[in-house]
Amino acid sequence: MPHDPQCQYRTNLLHQLLLDDSFADCKIVCGSATMKCHRSILAAASPVWRSAFSGNFREAHEATISIQDAELDTVEALVRYAYTGEVDANCVASLLPLAHRYELSKLVGLCDQVMYEEMTPGNGVSYVSLLNTFIQHEEVAAIWPRVVDKVRSNREFNDVLLRSVRHRGV
Repeated sequence: MPHDPQCQYRTNLLHQLLLDDSFADCKIVCGSATMKCHRSILAAASPVWRSAFSGNFREAHEATISIQDAELDTVEALVRYAYTGEVDANCVASLLPLAHRYELSKLVGLCDQVMYEEMTPGNGVSYVSLLNTFIQHEEVAAIWPRVVDKVRSNREFNDVLLRSVRHRGV
């Protein structure tokens, strides 16, 4: 693929904005941590954030998004994705619920793709369970047949998943 200098320029600018909060005009609060952000970036990334910042909601008046049900490193990864499109493969399982909540469809797709590629008998139960939770999302629904094929074609996967179902009393 040819290198696009304009694309690299834009990526560098957005990465610089992420690191430099001099002109930040909003914040994301997670626990006791506060991340200064830019409404325009967050609103462009997520229709949910766009609505929150432009409507007659508390978030618009206070210029604050509160995410209290996720770990700080996951929220930081979410913000990094909003600015740069970069995803840390180590946190896709924890990112998926936030990507779904804030309607970041491309991030949902990236998370489920990485989970599919990294799925092993050791993490398969948690990954399959998590993907099943979001099966109604078009990105997850699209990869689901491949997940099923991967599980079906591997005897160890089958064994681990079936033992998990029996163990949970389902």
